[in-house]
Amino acid sequence: KREVFIWTRLNHQNIHPILGFRSQPSAHLISNWCYHGNLAEYLRCNPQFSRLEKLLQTSRGLAYLHSQSPPICHANIKPENILVNDRCEAALTDFGLSQLFVELGIDGPKGGPDYMAPELFEAGNPKPSPESDVYAFGGLVLAVCHHLNAVCWGNEHFFVR
Repeated sequence: KREVFIWTRLNHQNIHPILGFRSQPSAHLISNWCYHGNLAEYLRCNPQFSRLEKLLQTSRGLAYLHSQSPPICHANIKPENILVNDRCEAALTDFGLSQLFVELGIDGPKGGPDYMAPELFEAGNPKPSPESDVYAFGGLVLAVCHHLNAVCWGNEHFFVR
């Protein structure tokens, strides 16, 4: 329900839109099909396209999330959560882990560790923030620009070919 609430109130060209929700027999979100797939698939199949353009589009979507009142933290920035739409624009998706900034005191998932900010590994169950999203975006930039894969080992981050 939280994902539906967050996603339905968003309206930006770099946020993948939700079309509907089905709760029975199990919860499913309904959105447009993206023929080009996610960012990792798209860049693998289309190496001639501008990686920087896709990163700029992603940053615009992230800035839009953080500009909401209260700010929205995506909390799981990674190539697999960025879809490439029919206009070949990058659009953030998968808001299942997103948290409204005012809810950051609530325990909850933090996303996959590969792009996670180091402070989120600390004891005391620290919460995702716009700053931790920016850290994850920095890892995304490194991975996309240098054709690397992010790998997390404990609380150490590595990027490998």
